[in-house]
Amino acid sequence: MNSSYRHWKLFTPRQLMALVAFSDLVAEARRKVLADMAACDWLPDDDRPLAEGGIGPQAYADAVGTVPGVCSGQERRLLV
Repeated sequence: MNSSYRHWKLFTPRQLMALVAFSDLVAEARRKVLADMAACDWLPDDDRPLAEGGIGPQAYADAVGTVPGVCSGQERRLLV
């Protein structure tokens, strides 16, 4: 079995619970950002994700959802 499937064993149950909670909060924030940006009229009407060069609400929500994930990854790297 590939070692990437066992990375969860590196964390204590408490750490895993915190990571799952943080992940859920980031997903919820992304959904709210997407809804808010879709309702505003100053972003272009572009449904492509950021990875495909989008510049509309979907891409904006992708960017907002990516930053906390990158930050938490860097924080874990510094704490280990």
